Amino acid sequence: PAVVHNVKRVTYDEVDAYLDETFDGSARLPVFTWPPCQPQPFARAAKNLATPQPKKLMRALQREVSKFTLHRTRNGGFTFPLRKSEFKVEVAGPEAPYLSPERPTFRNDEPIIKMTLAGSGCSQARDLVADLMVLTGYATAEYCLKHDIPCLYRRQEYPGFWDRPDSELSALEKDLREVYRTRDRRTGILEKGGDLVFTMAKASISVEPGRHFQLGLDAYTRATSPLRRYFDMVSHWQIKAHILAQSSGGPARFPFDRAALSGLGVAGTVAETRYKWLESPNRHTWALELFRRLDAAGSDAFPRDLRAVAVPDLRSIRLRDSYVSGVHRHPVRIPALGNLAAEVIAPEGALNDAIENGNEFAVRLEKIVPDELSM
Repeated sequence: PAVVHNVKRVTYDEVDAYLDETFDGSARLPVFTWPPCQPQPFARAAKNLATPQPKKLMRALQREVSKFTLHRTRNGGFTFPLRKSEFKVEVAGPEAPYLSPERPTFRNDEPIIKMTLAGSGCSQARDLVADLMVLTGYATAEYCLKHDIPCLYRRQEYPGFWDRPDSELSALEKDLREVYRTRDRRTGILEKGGDLVFTMAKASISVEPGRHFQLGLDAYTRATSPLRRYFDMVSHWQIKAHILAQSSGGPARFPFDRAALSGLGVAGTVAETRYKWLESPNRHTWALELFRRLDAAGSDAFPRDLRAVAVPDLRSIRLRDSYVSGVHRHPVRIPALGNLAAEVIAPEGALNDAIENGNEFAVRLEKIVPDELSM
């Protein structure tokens, strides 16, 4: 059997430099922070990748994984270069405040907020890790199916309008179908896939395998993060029980049967949804607070003139812009700010044409109100 062990941690930038010789570390996506801090210099050479052999192995791994990516793409899978924001909020001062009521601790300093924009589709190293995680989930699901191991599978249905004739589709639905047809047949990349993601059904949990629309797989489960995700740990427990039974020659005694897993899946889905409800406004609030501080300080890093992409009004799923009280209003995403949500407002007559989903146009950031989660 093979032995796998960590030799040294490497950064995405370092691996990118070896997978793509044209990679320029100075061209990384920006880091916004307040109070200001010096960015870490980009290291072109990592000692443990400086010799030809590790580079050769890394590229060989990339070639093998690309075969799986091509399989998913041919099966309808797709991806899109959607930038995501990563936040780190630090509080300076003593880590443990006084607990005595006679000596209360009051903080008057503001926490340090750091937002890094990381883009999938902008980094071969990130794509490689993402594809390996999907491959692991697929292999785990196939193993559970082959050996009749009770498992929680992740499924994603096709959009409801997918198989209907064009005559029954709205303008938005026709546009979204056309967006899907523009995907790269080799990589599965959709340049405007962000438009499609807002209409896709949410992934669901089931004890029965089913097709996953975005991944292009007929069976998939998660198993890569057992210390971070409870469902991943359940998958590990189930497979370990099967392996122990094989080694002992007796029947497998699984921690969870299918009935127990079904109930667990429902409870876990509710908990996951609640977590996302908490996470989304929390991240949005810290991002807006960060840009409010940069604006108040007159920082040159504060981006005011930006590009925006119109997205569907999720309240009504309409393609055309809303017309309210003499102004045009439309929800947008700001790619340069990690696809933060905002609303563009234009006076009547300022726009020559109606705003359509997917349109890109120049905007100027005028006001940030963190308390109201608006920008």
